[in-house]
Amino acid sequence: MGIKNNKIEVKSAFKLSLQILMCLILFVSIPATAASFFDDLFMFGSAIDDIDINGQTVNDGNEKQYDTEIPFSLGEGTVMISGYHLTPEVLMPNGTGIISVTIKNTGGGSVKVNEVTIYSKDLNFSNDNYGYIGILESVSNITVPFKFTAPDKEGLYFPEVQIDAVDTNSKSVRMVRYPILVNVNTEIVTVKEPELEIENELLNTIKPGDRFNVTLKLKNRGLGNANNVTVNLRSDYQSPFSPIGPDNFYTKGIGPEENHVIHADFMSNKNAELGLYSIPIDIQYSDENGISKKQTETVEVRIRGEPKISIVSISYDPSNIEEGDPVTLVIKIKNSGTDDADFVKVSVDLPFEGESSVFIGKIKPGKTVPAVFTFNADKKGSYLYEITVDYENDGMVERISAISKMVVDRSSKDVTSFFGRLHSFLFYKITF
Repeated sequence: MGIKNNKIEVKSAFKLSLQILMCLILFVSIPATAASFFDDLFMFGSAIDDIDINGQTVNDGNEKQYDTEIPFSLGEGTVMISGYHLTPEVLMPNGTGIISVTIKNTGGGSVKVNEVTIYSKDLNFSNDNYGYIGILESVSNITVPFKFTAPDKEGLYFPEVQIDAVDTNSKSVRMVRYPILVNVNTEIVTVKEPELEIENELLNTIKPGDRFNVTLKLKNRGLGNANNVTVNLRSDYQSPFSPIGPDNFYTKGIGPEENHVIHADFMSNKNAELGLYSIPIDIQYSDENGISKKQTETVEVRIRGEPKISIVSISYDPSNIEEGDPVTLVIKIKNSGTDDADFVKVSVDLPFEGESSVFIGKIKPGKTVPAVFTFNADKKGSYLYEITVDYENDGMVERISAISKMVVDRSSKDVTSFFGRLHSFLFYKITF
C-alpha cells in the first residue's frame, strides 16, 4: 500500500511539473495561441493519471480513459480517396505527367486534412507534399495535383498517396494510404471477355387469344468471342401464353460487336387475365478459355383487352320540347368490351347555347355512364345533329358517331293566346 502511494505521489509531481513547464513555454512564446492548447494540455495530463511510472494502468474508475484508436461515429467525418486522374494515361520514358488525386469526406462531420504526401522511389516529383490543406465539410471534396517526371525505364510503377487527417469533433487521427498505377510505355494485356446483351422487339400489347412474335437480338458488347451460345425461353402451365414451335435456340458463336437474331412465336390464352407478364430467358455460353457463363434476362409482355364503346340511349327532359324550354339531354355511353376506355369525351353539334362537349373520363368494362347536356331550345324546328364519342384505346384515339333528331315545337302559350284572341273576335262579331 505504501509503495502504491509513493508511485502516485511521484506521478502527480511529474504531471504537475510537466504542466507548469508547458504553460510557461506557451504563454511566453505564443500568448495568442496558448488558450487553444490549454484543453489539450490537461487532457494529456489526465491521460497520465491512468499510467503509473512502470507503465501499468492505475485508473481508479472515476476518471476518463483516452484511447488513441477511437473509431469514427455516425456524426463524424471519414476521409477517403474517391479517385484519381493520370495525364497522360501512358507516359514515355523521361516524360512529364500529372496525377490529380480527389480527396472526399464521406462522413457526417468535418475533417481537418493536415498533410497529403505522395511517395515513390522511381518517379521524380517536383512537389511530393502538401502541408495543411484545410477543413473538408461533410460530403465535400478537393483535388490536389502532383507533377512528376517518369523514369527512363519502361514499366508499371505504383506511387503511394498518404493522407494525414483529424476529425474535428472527436480528434480521431486517421492515415489513408492509396496506391496509384503509372504506366510508362508498357502494354497491359487485358482479358478478352464476351458480354452478351439482349434487345427485344415486341408489339406494345397483345390481346387474349392473340398469336404474337418475340424477336430477340443478342449483341456481344465484350472483347472476346461468346462460343456455343444457347438461349431458352421458359414457360410453364401457369403462364398465360405458350410457345408455338421451338423455344430453345443454339448458335456456334457471336464475335465482338456482332449480333445474332432469334424469332420465337407464342399464343396467349383466350381466358388470360389482363396485366403485365415476363418471359424468362436463360442464356448459356463459354468464353475463349472454355469457361462456362450463364445469365438470365426477361422480356416484358402486356396482355390487355379491347374496349367497345356504344351509345345505348338518348333522352330529353322535357320529353316534348317547346320553343323557349330549358332542355336536359342525356346520352348514355356503354363499354361492352374487355378493357378500359380512357379519356372519353362526348360532343353534340346542336345550334343552341349551352354545353357542346362533356368529358367523362374512364369507362371500365361493363359500365354505362351518362353524358348530360343542358341548353335552351330558343327556336322551333326539327334538328338533325351528330353525336361523337372520342376515347383512347391503348394510347390511340378512336371515335364513334351517330345521327339523332330533336324536334322543338311551337310554344303552347302562343297557341292558347291565338285561340283566345280568335274566340274574343268571334264573340264580338256575333254579339254586335
